[in-house]
Amino acid sequence: MGCFLKEYEDRGLRCIDERAFGRAVKTCFGLSNTSNEQIHGLFKKIDYLDQGKISWGDFCTHMVHEYQEKQETLRRSKQMAFALPAKVKTLSHDFPIVNIHSTHDGNMFTVREDGLVCHWSAKLQPQRTKQIFNGGSARKTSKWASDFTLMEEYNKLIIGTGSREIQFYELPTLKPCCQISALDSIPLTVDCSSTGPDKCCVLYGDTEGCVNIFLISSAKYIFRSWNVLPKMENVPTITVSSAVLSPDVTFIRWKAHSDWVTKVKYFHSFEIVASSSNEESSSLVLGRLCPLTDSAKQLKEIQEARDLGRSRKVKTSAPPQAPAPCDHTIFTICKGVKAFDLCLKPKMLVTGGMDRLIRLWHPHFPGKPTGILKGHSAPIFFLWISSEDSQIVSVSVDCTVKIWHIQDECCLFTGESKASSIYGEISACHYSPAMKSLYIAADSIAVLKLKPRSFFVSLSSTFSPLFK
Repeated sequence: MGCFLKEYEDRGLRCIDERAFGRAVKTCFGLSNTSNEQIHGLFKKIDYLDQGKISWGDFCTHMVHEYQEKQETLRRSKQMAFALPAKVKTLSHDFPIVNIHSTHDGNMFTVREDGLVCHWSAKLQPQRTKQIFNGGSARKTSKWASDFTLMEEYNKLIIGTGSREIQFYELPTLKPCCQISALDSIPLTVDCSSTGPDKCCVLYGDTEGCVNIFLISSAKYIFRSWNVLPKMENVPTITVSSAVLSPDVTFIRWKAHSDWVTKVKYFHSFEIVASSSNEESSSLVLGRLCPLTDSAKQLKEIQEARDLGRSRKVKTSAPPQAPAPCDHTIFTICKGVKAFDLCLKPKMLVTGGMDRLIRLWHPHFPGKPTGILKGHSAPIFFLWISSEDSQIVSVSVDCTVKIWHIQDECCLFTGESKASSIYGEISACHYSPAMKSLYIAADSIAVLKLKPRSFFVSLSSTFSPLFK
């Protein structure tokens, strides 16, 4: 169209009327089927002074305004925000919540450090509470919970304790199922996942910088058999050395860090285990679930021990092995990592920690981050990637919540403590995709509901068909 109008200018015609404009539209763009009503509507938009003619400058001005409107619409389409202030539920106790997890239907579970399990509705209405340590008796105990997770496929709640145990409870009754005791160290952070039909893995990071993995096949049978074992403190108990004698249980222990493990998680889509710590040299380690080198040798030794029968004790307390270089990827990050998340689409890893920066990585290339997000003024406590919305949710220890756009690497939303009414020292965070809500435990437990995506006025219905 520009060349057509330029031709008119070269011939000394500074303006064209609607009829000539219609010919230009049909000729330059091959839109021979464009109706006269559409052309008239577009011409009247450009000829806003109703002079009956338009110039090249009028046309260019209109195009610039259309472009700006399109950019503004695109910007608004990316906007996401949490509704402020948060819905807050006061907690009347002196024990912190160690973690928060949600079920697929949006129900929430929290576990306090003293062993109190709370079942909440999505709107933070209490459904059930139970003190699981010592069967709920009032007798004082030194047992404490370090972390917990949910295994919905088998209706289990899994808790790590300071007494070197991994405990399994039934959902939703919270009846004790079994526990693995006599672990080599204290489980600080726990996770689990289904790895196949009737197969699962339970893993934990400990105070010795090790990642410990139980690979369980015939899981339903294993849990039933453990449930009828002799009880210790009202929980059916099996020691780790006895558990690994089963042909359906394999135990792997990696020496991944020199400091405490801050978080461990299994990503089923990648079939890898990720663990983090506060040390710089191995801030984050990604390891294959079933490595083919050093750990394969360890598995062979365990299998040989099984073949000799129960008379031979498996040495689960032997020094842990580091994964071979080809089996793991190490990320070196200033001041270590406290929070991370991994996403398949887009294939991206995000990390955050004490230096207040959010780093974006390709999970297979640890040399240099692909991007850095700056904006938090306190250490990063929680990260979550929303692949559906191409966004990242982050929470820092000063109770500031942010939403970031991945492609643009810009901040879309900031909710500070004063605006959200969330105060105190954060002990746990969780994002529920089912409810599109962020749950934060500090002095109280709070929920921030994501606002629905707004729909704005589209571009002119008259102009758009001409440029499809």
